[in-house]
Amino acid sequence: CIGTNGRMSVPSSQHHHYRNLRDRYTNCTYVDGNLEITWLQNSTFDLSFLQYIREVTGYVLISHVDVKVVLPRLQIIRGRTLFKLNIHDVEFALLVTMCNMYNLEMPALRDILNGSVGMYNNYNLCHIKTINWDEIITGPGGKYVYIYNFTSPERVCPECDSTCEQGCWGEGPENCQKFSKTNCSPQCWQGRCFGPNPRECCHLFCAGGCTGPKQSDCLACKNFFDDGVCTQECPPMQ
Repeated sequence: CIGTNGRMSVPSSQHHHYRNLRDRYTNCTYVDGNLEITWLQNSTFDLSFLQYIREVTGYVLISHVDVKVVLPRLQIIRGRTLFKLNIHDVEFALLVTMCNMYNLEMPALRDILNGSVGMYNNYNLCHIKTINWDEIITGPGGKYVYIYNFTSPERVCPECDSTCEQGCWGEGPENCQKFSKTNCSPQCWQGRCFGPNPRECCHLFCAGGCTGPKQSDCLACKNFFDDGVCTQECPPMQ
């Protein structure tokens, strides 16, 4: 489905805006463009229609949202278009700002291929600080920016599940962060891995990790996907 380019503009009616988002993203797996989830402050809004999204080619913006956001299948943010805030020179592939929600659950997120990640002034957001963003941000110059400017202290968060290696996106074992980069052998420095040993590197055409060493074992492709295999370029027209 096609993404949006509204940035943070305020909708005249939140209910109408919600219905538009729901109609656009229901059963959508691949967002061509930007995923902008903004101005959803009514506690009755159900965002489960986002559950099938696997890949976003542009940026993901979550702004002024007070209901729980769960993107259980989102694996890749490509960052071909980035979101620029006027106050910083940083360009974001993922920006979460001015939200009141308690959790942002993206347990499948493995790779941000270009751009930075920003968490700005989210009043109640839990668990985000436990995430190792070096594992996810792979683009050149990409960084993680966390800002909290409120005078009241941040919410005390429940611990990650005891089965998690490191961080988590929320409570429960299904929200543990998964690793395929920072736990690799030095031989895999250019890409990702499916185990800690030198021979367990993913193919360089993979994005987000893999289940084995071949071009057909990738979770997603860095460049192109052709007939079950990740490739450097598209095949010539027949």
